[in-house]
Amino acid sequence: MVKLQRVAIICGAFIFLVAMAVAVDAAGSGAPTATAKAVQTICQPTDYKEACQRSLASAKTSDRKELMKLAFKAATDGFALALKTCTELEKVNKDSKTGQSLSVCNDELSSAVEKIQQSSDRIGAVVLIKVDDVIIGDVQTWLGMASSAGTMCLDSFEWNTPQSDAAKAHMEKALKPAKELISNALVMVNQLDKRPSIPGM
Repeated sequence: MVKLQRVAIICGAFIFLVAMAVAVDAAGSGAPTATAKAVQTICQPTDYKEACQRSLASAKTSDRKELMKLAFKAATDGFALALKTCTELEKVNKDSKTGQSLSVCNDELSSAVEKIQQSSDRIGAVVLIKVDDVIIGDVQTWLGMASSAGTMCLDSFEWNTPQSDAAKAHMEKALKPAKELISNALVMVNQLDKRPSIPGM
């Protein structure tokens, strides 16, 4: 009886160790999760893959639409940070012409934030198995306007003065992440537009 108990204990311990070894091997194998695969897939066609992957680093889903909404949020945050930089520059600016440019930036970047938020709300209405061309068209238009806002902001610094050039340099640096993220968001939507609908769905 004692021998049987010892055998049972040994067998149980062996099974436990094997199970642990399998779990450790699976965890350490580096096999990508469904989320990681989805992030890799959605970021693959973008021009700024590292920025794309960073923007989706917190993702806990493989759902394409949810990943796109995360990407839109990252772009919104990027433009919001650029807008904050613009506001801070306005507070310390003493040059009237540079002030005009910063005012243009403020308006354009505020509009960009709104357009991206609109896009995120709108994309939530898309059923991915049957893409709605009207919705996708709206989102493409709004994201395009948001992207142009960054360009219009920088183009407004046309005075070629030390103050204007310095402010433009600050805004270029602040807008770099935002421009990359909005570019990625546009690519994601454009790729979605290319997906064929499933007949009968």
